[in-house]
Formats: sequence, C-alpha cells, structure tokens
Amino acid sequence: MQTKVKDILTKKGGEIITVQKNDSVADVVSILNDKHIGAVIVKDGETVVGILSERDLLKKLLPECKCASEVKAGEIMTDHLVITTVETSIEECMTVMTEKRIRHLPVFDGKDLVGIISIGDLMKNIVQEKSAQVSYLHDYIAGALG
Repeated sequence: MQTKVKDILTKKGGEIITVQKNDSVADVVSILNDKHIGAVIVKDGETVVGILSERDLLKKLLPECKCASEVKAGEIMTDHLVITTVETSIEECMTVMTEKRIRHLPVFDGKDLVGIISIGDLMKNIVQEKSAQVSYLHDYIAGALG
C-alpha cells in the first residue's frame, strides 16, 4: 500500500500556520523562528494567495537590502502555488518537489487547505518505513534460522 499525504498529516497533525499578505516580513520571520518552520501560507482574508518560505527571504529580500519591517508578505511571497492533495502518494510528492525545486507543498482536500508538508516530513516517513521493513526482515531471518 502506498503512503498518501493524508497519512503524513495524520501523524504530524494538521496545524497550518498562515499570515496575511499585508503582514510585515519582520512578523513573518518572527513566526518562522518561533514555530521552527521553513514556510507559511499567505492569505488575503480567507483566500490562499501564496506561500512565503525562507528561500523567498533569501532571494527577494536580502539581495535588495530591503527592511523586513517595511516589506509586506505579499510583496515577496511565491504566488504561483504548487499544491498537492490528501490522496497524493509520497512518491508523487517527492517527484514534484524535486522537479519544481521546492521544499514545501500546501495540501488541499477539495477546495479546503488542510495542511502543509515539507521535504523533511516526506523523508521522515520514508526512513520510518524503511526501518520497519529492516526490522521485519531481521525478525524473519532470525526466526527462520532459529
């Protein structure tokens, strides 16, 4: 059975950290640091309009020496969202993230934003699955030889 995005969200929880497009980048950086996360979803009211990641800060804020307290999240966010659904397999997400060179995917169930997954979440899941397989094989071999 292939692991799906919904399985990862069940394990990690569905907390979604969002900011408004008119929030200052300084406030966003504070949230990223406080929550120990690499990206936030950007909204205009209740509508998802983008994602703002550490990479956006490095590419769009720092090179121009802009003041984080004067720049709004909507000015430097990535507004071309690459998304996934709860039914997408982990393998498909890895492929999309690799091809698009991104590290975070907003997760939708229909039109509803239900979470965000990172490359770290995917890797953690893969490592856990492989460890379980190794343990099973070890027990099988030990039982067969014992």
